[in-house]
Order: sequence, then structure tokens, then C-alpha cells
Amino acid sequence: LPEGVKVLSISPSGASAWVQTGATGDRGREMMRGTFESEQTLYAFAPSNVPKPLAWGTYKQEPDSHFYMCDFYDMTDDPPDISSFCAVVAKMHLDSMGKSPNGQYGFHVTTHLAYVDNDNSWSDSWEQWYAGALKRMLQEEEKSHGPDDALKVLTNAMFEKVIPRLLRPLETGDRQIKPCLIHSDLWPGNAKPDAETDKPMIFDSCAFWGHNEADLGSWRAPRYRLGRPYMTEYHKHISVSHPAEDWDDRNALYALRYDLLHSALFPKEPKFRKGAMEDMKHLVDKYPEGYAGFAKQLKSIIDRRAYGMAITHDSTLTLQGYVILPSSLTREELATLRSACLNARSLAESGQWPHLRTLPKQFPPWSSDPSNGIWGIQHLLHPDMPSHKVFAASYFNNTIVETVKQLLGCTEDDLVMELYNLLVRPTRDFELRWHRDDIPPSASAEEEEERLREPAWHAQWNLALYDDHSLIVVPGSHKRARTDEERAADPYEKDMPGQLVVQLEAGDVVFYDNNILHRGVYECEKERMTLHGSMGHVAGGKTRARNVLQHGTGEWLDRCRLDGLENGMRETADRMRRRLVHLGRTEGEDTGFSQQD
Repeated sequence: LPEGVKVLSISPSGASAWVQTGATGDRGREMMRGTFESEQTLYAFAPSNVPKPLAWGTYKQEPDSHFYMCDFYDMTDDPPDISSFCAVVAKMHLDSMGKSPNGQYGFHVTTHLAYVDNDNSWSDSWEQWYAGALKRMLQEEEKSHGPDDALKVLTNAMFEKVIPRLLRPLETGDRQIKPCLIHSDLWPGNAKPDAETDKPMIFDSCAFWGHNEADLGSWRAPRYRLGRPYMTEYHKHISVSHPAEDWDDRNALYALRYDLLHSALFPKEPKFRKGAMEDMKHLVDKYPEGYAGFAKQLKSIIDRRAYGMAITHDSTLTLQGYVILPSSLTREELATLRSACLNARSLAESGQWPHLRTLPKQFPPWSSDPSNGIWGIQHLLHPDMPSHKVFAASYFNNTIVETVKQLLGCTEDDLVMELYNLLVRPTRDFELRWHRDDIPPSASAEEEEERLREPAWHAQWNLALYDDHSLIVVPGSHKRARTDEERAADPYEKDMPGQLVVQLEAGDVVFYDNNILHRGVYECEKERMTLHGSMGHVAGGKTRARNVLQHGTGEWLDRCRLDGLENGMRETADRMRRRLVHLGRTEGEDTGFSQQD
């Protein structure tokens, strides 16, 4: 026990099995140790929402009885508030992501779901780790209900076909997921409001390091009164992992572990086994080819590295206002771009590059003096930028060009070169206010609707070279005027209704409508190198001229040389440059600025 602590008495409080004062035997000792280690790890990442673990051990006078002790909180029996609860869970996942002690999936001690000990053996593969965890639960379920031939057939198909099909694509090619801390038993019995503060408290964890979506598996069951609303709220903070179209089936796979647990806990209730088998059959029937079916789909895409782009980006962008493309960069390409960006940032911070985004201004024009801090570097395609050839190869990359053509529904003969800038970690924390890029906040609802009906005539994107969670959007807001609540909100509102944090991993690209309601939150302690580009359509006219030329592009455009590109792309790129020159001469006079600070 902590120094100075003296036990005066022990008495039960409440009705939950959680508040019983101990456990017996070797299993009880293992459970108390696992609980302490699990809660201690959670407390390290969520100290305001996890009761502080104090001790675990064995009673001196009862050497076969064991205990776990933590701070006492008086809690109500209400279900957790959807907004605050999901925010707490998502923050724990984000703060712990990539911090597994050895970079692997698993946990350093045995933990228990109810009485079932989990196989927490470390693994480099999420597919392998989860298969082991599900196998352990199936073993315990069979002890309760006995063997079943139909279940055995389904089980074999799950391990041979379904698990590889749904989990292997998460870590295929350059795509990866980072282990984060999983509570693993997030049902309403283990998440209660503090009676005094009403903040959500989470406890009774069965922790391991795994895929963040695994923590949502228990939410699927109707018995837990969470379901879709809670999942939707959670994904406002953390985007769905790629392949996004597999999300619901992955969730069903993760939920299966909890359904099998319930079947094991209630041997006289056949409904849990029946329900689990129905879900297994659905997945087995849907994926008869297993991972081979996914591989065929992948092979059918012309550019294998651009998997995910074959999904209809235009329809996704039209519906949501943004679409994420998984990384198509090789490790060498990523390293080359990082090196070029590091050099550009060094020049900017030392005052040797005048084209900056300086603190605390959000919109142009910006000062060329970096002494107050910078958050961006302009004109990466400028002929005086030392690494302009590296940046040009990135901007005119075939994956980007083909995606823009698809989004705009045009050919290469319609494309116009526009902007390529670098967004960097600021020298102090810095936030952008909620805004649309080309519609001022003073616009009435009618003016907004009129402007939003106009064609965009361009596509813009962020290419993250490090994991980036800076962009926050309100999905669907690019198709409507602001609501009364959005108009009345603080310009830096931290919890705008319906907001979503766009989660980019290194190499990912997000294309987004520049008139979606969005803002940025930049932390000085988190590395950031995100390439921010736009590419236009010849029909864009004066609106696109203003958006591009307000950044001073016209001052160096005639000197821009693209001779570092491969022959075919160099010709395409130079035609795009000449179209921008023409746009500036015919539409660029007195264009002004889109927004003001």
C-alpha cells in the first residue's frame, strides 16, 4: 500500500461485482495483478477519467485471498453522456497511439474479460494477435456449451478466410495501423458519470495494445444501449481506418469476441451461441474467397499503389466534402520529401526565404519576417526554392493529377497549375478560426447558398508527411448554409456540432472542398510537414484567379521551370503553368483577397 495508508474497515458499496473486495486462488491473484497493471496503464493516458490505481496484493491473514485498490468515486447509474464519453475514449486512443512499449500488439501481463484469461502474447501482426484472442474465446465458449459441428465449420472459415480478408488489408503495402491502448470492456457497466462532476469515468479494463476500432466491438450489441450513435460520435474524433468500406464488417468481427464471451458466461442460454453463429455465417458467406478476393480487387486497379482511389472519390467528396486516399508513397519518396521540407523550413526560420505564413495571421498577406514565428512556407514551385524539382515531382505526380481529373470530371487539357505550399509545426500553439476559404463569415444564408451552388473549378489537398490530426471539418457543410448554431458559435469553438477530426497517417492525402466549414489546430510539440496543394480548371475564371494570385504566385510564374520532370509529365505540367499565366493576364487584375483576419 502507499506509504502512510492504514486500513480502517472494508465494506461493500453498490451492487456491481466490481466492488467486491477480493478474489481467491491463483486465478484471483492473476486477475488482481492484471487489473492493477491494466488500470495503471489506462490512468497514465486518462488520469481525469480513470480511478487512480493504488495497490494490489494478498491479505496477510488470508493468503488465498487477493485484492485490488483504487481511489473511490461515487458514480450514478446513468449511461455515459455520448459526447463526453466518446471524446474521452478517442483522446485515450489518440494520446496512446504508437506508444506500445515495443511497438507490438498485446500486453505485458495476462488480463481477464470476466473470468476468461486473454492471450496477450506480443505480436507484430494485428491479424495474428486478434486471431489468437478470438481463438481463446472460442475455446472457453466450447467448454460451456460443448462442441458443435456447424460451429467448427464456421470457425475454420473465419480463421482461413474472414480474419485475413478483414484485418490483413489494414497492414497491406504501405498502409499500417499503430497500436493504441484498448480498454477492451467498454460497456455501460464499466463507464459511469461521476456523481459530483458528471464527467465519464471508465474502469474495470482488460487492456491491450491494438487497433483502436477494436474498442468499439462491444458497442454493437443492442444489450449495451450504445450502438451506431456512439460509433458515429467517436468517429468525429478519429476517422475510420482504411479500407473504410470494410468498417462495418470489421466491427462485426470485433463484436464477435464479446458475443462468444456472453455465450461462455451463460451456458444455459443458447441464444448467445446462436447469435454468434449467425454473425459468423454472414461474414463467411460474404467473403468466400478470403484475402485472395481482396488481392484480386487490388490487382484490377491500374496503379496498385493507389488502392482506395478506385472508390468513387467524386461521389464521396460530393457527399461528405472530403475524401482520404491511403498513402501511395514509397519509404524512399517519403524520406526525400521530408528532407526537402526540412531544408525549406530551415531557410524560412532563418530569414532566408521570404514567402511565409507568419503568426498570428490566418489569411494573406503575410509578413516576410519570421521573428514572430511561422506556420507555413509558400511557393514550393518557385524557381529559387532549392528543392523545387522535388516538390514539382510531388505536385505533378500521376496519382494526384489523375485524382484531380476524376474529381473535376475533366481532361489534362483543362487543368491549371495553382498552389503548392508547406504547412509546418508552429513555434507556438496556433489555431485557425472556423471558415470557408472563399465565403466570408459575414455572408447571409442566402448569399452562402448562392455561392455554394457555384462550381468549385478546382481540387485541393493535404499530403501529410507525418501523422497529422490538424484539420477539423463539419462533413456535409459544403452543401448548405451555416445553421443558426454555427453562426452563433465562437470562431474557435472546440466542439462544433457534427465536427470530425481528419486523421491522416504519414503519406495519406485528403482532398476536401475548400468551402466545407473547417478549421486547423496546430500544436508546437507535434512535428508537422504537410504539403498543401490545389489544382484548377480553365473555367475557374476570376474566382480561381483571386484564390491563387492573392498568394503572390504571379511574381515568379514566368520564371518557373519544370525541366526536372519526366518527359511526358513535363509537357503536361508546362501547359498547366501557361494556363495559369493566361489566367493571371486575363482575370488577375485587382483580384483582391478572399478573406481578412
